Amino acid sequence: MDITTALLSPRQLAKAAKRYISRQQVKAPYLGPVITPDKYHLAARVLEAKRLKYKEPVILAHGAFCNSDVWRLGIDEQNFVKTLRDAGFDVIIFDNRGHGRSRSRTLSLNDNFDAIVSDVPVVCDWALKKIDLEQELGYRKIHWVGHSMGAMMFMAYSAAHPEEAEKFASFASMAGPTRISSNNPLIQLLLKSGAAYNTAFSLVGLSRLNPLRLVMEGMLPFTKKLPEGAFAALFLLANQLELDKIDPRVTLKFLADAIEWLPIGLMNSLSLNVTTGRFCSADGKTDYFVPLAKVTVPALFVGAKLDMLVSEENIKRIFKQWGSKVPRKNGKVDKKLHIAKESGHIGVLFDLKVQQMVLEHIIAHSTPIRYSVEPASSD
Repeated sequence: MDITTALLSPRQLAKAAKRYISRQQVKAPYLGPVITPDKYHLAARVLEAKRLKYKEPVILAHGAFCNSDVWRLGIDEQNFVKTLRDAGFDVIIFDNRGHGRSRSRTLSLNDNFDAIVSDVPVVCDWALKKIDLEQELGYRKIHWVGHSMGAMMFMAYSAAHPEEAEKFASFASMAGPTRISSNNPLIQLLLKSGAAYNTAFSLVGLSRLNPLRLVMEGMLPFTKKLPEGAFAALFLLANQLELDKIDPRVTLKFLADAIEWLPIGLMNSLSLNVTTGRFCSADGKTDYFVPLAKVTVPALFVGAKLDMLVSEENIKRIFKQWGSKVPRKNGKVDKKLHIAKESGHIGVLFDLKVQQMVLEHIIAHSTPIRYSVEPASSD
């Protein structure tokens, strides 16, 4: 099927929008098991390996417009969570604050990028304690795999706490930026104008009244269905124009199950990133980019040629800045760079070649479990 012409019939678009709206209505907030210092509840799950082969678990962190369901979407029942579990890893998925089932009952400007960064060690501690209740394997490191913002939050945390590197076995970034920008002039114009508009309202103290936010949050009763349906349409249109490239067999499920709108506080932070180009804290006082040179976690950086939000140049700049060493002759590979030529910002999530590359990177930095007695076969 030609990916550039698939899916965009009015009937299919209406179907996608309707299912998306229905899914969003059932994603009500609840008291998730991960409790942050500011008493925010994060929804999280441990998905155990089919047969545990490696000591270190894998945490999957989703992007800003997604929730944790994105990791369990795929083609013909094959998805990244299943791939990792089949390979012998315990997998942890969670919804970032303001997303999926981790939505707060009240909108807060404090739920910004800084807050999401501060959730990194909380999720890690919870995951290890949760797993070790059932499997006494002692001290373990963690693999962190992030898409877009899910990679940004790890990079920011690592930059602020380079001494914590010993807690992580590896890091894999799938289209994770330090600067949100586009090589497409039209998309870049839209990004900058939207961010400037958003920033202007924030500066004059009207953050909660910003019409752009009100629409994206779906707060206006008389337009309740408009923002969600329009948002779904934008992703499908981006796919058709090859600004992003998602397999047609995935797109409708992706829109319905994993697409989210941005929380107010996070929207503030990302707007600041677009307008200033700085990878920094919300108050601008803490720079996250320069300290990346001190981070020694083995890392894989994957960019996407058709990415509409993250430039290839930015991925290469991060790779160069990252503190781990490039491979030497007969030496251990500590950091790698790959640009997926057939994928976009969202499409890279479902790129089977990229998933295999991430899996191989994780395995290369994992500790095999050697059982004294082999588990009995289930066949």
